[in-house]
Amino acid sequence: MGMRRRTKGTVMGASSKGLVVNETQADARTRLLQASIEYFAGKGYHSTTTREIAIAANMSSAALYVHYKSKADVLFLICMTGLDELVCIMDEAADRSSGPLDEFRRVAYSFAIWHAEHSAMARVANYQIHALRPDHWTVVRGVRHSIEARVRGIIEAGMGDGVFHVRDSHMTTLSVISMGIDIARWYQADGSWTVDDVADHYRRMCLCMVGVV
Repeated sequence: MGMRRRTKGTVMGASSKGLVVNETQADARTRLLQASIEYFAGKGYHSTTTREIAIAANMSSAALYVHYKSKADVLFLICMTGLDELVCIMDEAADRSSGPLDEFRRVAYSFAIWHAEHSAMARVANYQIHALRPDHWTVVRGVRHSIEARVRGIIEAGMGDGVFHVRDSHMTTLSVISMGIDIARWYQADGSWTVDDVADHYRRMCLCMVGVV
C-alpha cells in the first residue's frame, strides 16, 4: 500500500504539546502512560489503581499525580491520542488517493494495521469509553462521529460514482468500523497471522461489503 508506518507507542508523543519540561519528565510520563494502557486494556479502567500503574512504571505509588491531574485525565489522553492517530490515517489516505475506491482501500488497510499494531490502546479507546468523565466523553464522541462521517462520505462518494453498490450507507459504515475495531480484541502478535495478513483480509471483506468483488 505504500503506507507510512507509525512507530509503536506514539501515544507518548502527546506529551510533547507543551507538557514536557525535560527528558526525565518525558520518560516518566511515557512509562506511566504505557503502564496505564496495559492495565486499562487488561483489567479495565475501574479495576485499575493508580498504585498499580506507578509500580508497573517502576515509580513511587503516588507518581501518577506528579505528572497527571488524575487517572481520568490519563484515560482521556489515551482515547484522544488513538483517535488522533486514526484521523491522521484518514488524512493520509485522502491526500494520496485517486478516488473513492482507492481511498476506501487505503483507509481499510491502514485502519486494520493500526488496530492490530496498537491493540492495547485501541481496546482502551473503544472499550473503556464508558469510564470517561461526561465532559471528556463529549469531546471523544465528537471525534468518533467525525471519523464515522468521513468513512460514510467515502462510501457515498463511491455510490455516487457507481463504483460501490450499497443499500444503506449508514449501516455499512457502522459495520466496516465495528469489524475493524474488533481486530484489537482478537489479534495476537505471536499468532499465525501477520499484521499484513489481517489488514489484507479486512480490506477484502470491506470491499465485498460495498459491492466490490
